[in-house]
Amino acid sequence: EDVVAEQVHVNAVLLENGDLRIEETATFTYKDRGRDWWNFYRTFRSGEIANISDISVFDHDYEQVYDFTNNYSPSNWPDSSTPFNTCYLVNDYGWEVGFNFPAMVKGQRTFTLRYTLSGVRQSEKYSDVDVLYFKFVQENTYPIQSLIQISEHTRQEANSYDVFCWNKKINYTTNNYTT
Repeated sequence: EDVVAEQVHVNAVLLENGDLRIEETATFTYKDRGRDWWNFYRTFRSGEIANISDISVFDHDYEQVYDFTNNYSPSNWPDSSTPFNTCYLVNDYGWEVGFNFPAMVKGQRTFTLRYTLSGVRQSEKYSDVDVLYFKFVQENTYPIQSLIQISEHTRQEANSYDVFCWNKKINYTTNNYTT
C-alpha cells in the first residue's frame, strides 16, 4: 500500500440534538509513489448524513491550524497551484471533507481532523439511552494498523455506561475500555 494509517484515534460525541461531533487524530506513513503527496480526504455516501460543519484541521508536524475553504474540489487544481494548509468541504456525489498539506514525496505525518455530522441516519437520543449506528471506517479506505478508541458520551448522570459495539458489550468507565 502507498499510504498506511499507523494509528487512528477517534473521539466521537453524540450531541443532544443527534449530531455527531468527531475528532480523528491519525498518523500516516506515505511511501514514494513517483509523485508528491499533498491531500487527504474522508468521504461519506449520499444519504448517510445530511450535512458536515465545524471543520478544522491541526497539522501536528508543523503545529499549524489549516484555514477552511468551502465547496471546492481539489481535482480542479494541478499540484503546483494547490493552496496548501487549507481544509475543505465538497458535496458532489456524496460528501467529502479533506485538507491539503505541504507536498512531500514520502514520510510520516500526523493530523487531527474535526467535524460535525448532522442528520446521521441512525442516531437517536432518548431520555435514558443514546443509539448510534455509524461506520467509522469506510469501505475502500487505506489500511489502518491500529484503531485506538471510539469514545465519549454526553450523559453525565452516572460514572459507568453500558456500551455496545458490533453487538458486543464494552465495559466503559471514564475513557477506559475493555471487552
